[in-house]
Amino acid sequence: MSFSELLAKNSIIYKLEAGTRDEALSEILNHIQGNGLLQDGTYDEILEKLISREELGSTGVGNGIAVPHTKHLSIEKPLLCIGRSDKGVTFGALDGEPVFLFFMLLSPDKNATDHLKALTFISTALRDEFFCKFLRNATNEEEMVDTVQEMDEKIKV
Repeated sequence: MSFSELLAKNSIIYKLEAGTRDEALSEILNHIQGNGLLQDGTYDEILEKLISREELGSTGVGNGIAVPHTKHLSIEKPLLCIGRSDKGVTFGALDGEPVFLFFMLLSPDKNATDHLKALTFISTALRDEFFCKFLRNATNEEEMVDTVQEMDEKIKV
């Protein structure tokens, strides 16, 4: 598993504008849809599943990071979108702090194994404090892409 396998073209958002959890989920999902990565008519259902997942327990893991994720029948292979916020988003994170980095994962409903592998890969990358620091301090999308590519070389799950 690698970021290059999970990230589709244009799946990094340098400047999220959202201020709340639901706004952030919607903005990231809109970005994914805008790049033609969602089947027509699935946006509302996927957003509802993401929000329902957050209501079970926040995927804001702390240290300014959230990993919202869900599975859906229309998704053919795991898909990751990374979003970065300058101002931080009120997300209900475990540490009560705002979230600045989002790693939204959408996976096929019928393949729990790939979903878990992708979550494992993401969590491994997030344990690298320099990775998260460089993403958060990036000054443009290119720096974020470079940081993600460097992490791909560093870890393999």
